Amino acid sequence: MRRPIPERGATPPPSPKFNRPASALFVDDFTDGNLEGWTPDDASAWSVRGGVLCAELPDEKQAHAFLYAGDSTWANYAVDLDVCGMRGVDKGCAVRVRPGKKGLGVDLRGPGYDDLKIYINEFPVGSGKLTNANGTWHHMRVEIRGKDKCRVTVNGKTLFDQGLRHDPPPRGASRCPRTRAGSHSAPCTTTTSS
Repeated sequence: MRRPIPERGATPPPSPKFNRPASALFVDDFTDGNLEGWTPDDASAWSVRGGVLCAELPDEKQAHAFLYAGDSTWANYAVDLDVCGMRGVDKGCAVRVRPGKKGLGVDLRGPGYDDLKIYINEFPVGSGKLTNANGTWHHMRVEIRGKDKCRVTVNGKTLFDQGLRHDPPPRGASRCPRTRAGSHSAPCTTTTSS
């Protein structure tokens, strides 16, 4: 039986405890209440409430908003984030992002799909199964190494770990999180990937 979809503006459960890594390239735990260090494509979609990043978009298919952080010289790195969808939405991040929203996108899809989808630009290149109920926090780690190696773990379980069928851009910043209406995110950390 499907759980009911929470109302717009519903508050997620408390986010997981955050342990700040010592050697991070970029860290934001959102406790300062602002988005310093981020560049939004639609600033009106984003807010920080109680140390949690929130995205609110219209109820329409394929509505999305992005926040960008990082550096175009990054090549081998990992992005760690905690995400919680409240209204049956996709949530995730993208790595090696280049101008024009090109990059490697990773989406956790909500109830009715309950899976992980990986894209290079708009082309699907991988997937995995994962139960993804509304109001549930997930820890997601996306690692990109070398020309085409990608590993995605969710809640410590590896859902994807292989070479990609299409090459992502060789370098680029991270886009964290990638979201649609009603998604929340707690700490986002980028570290070097060895």
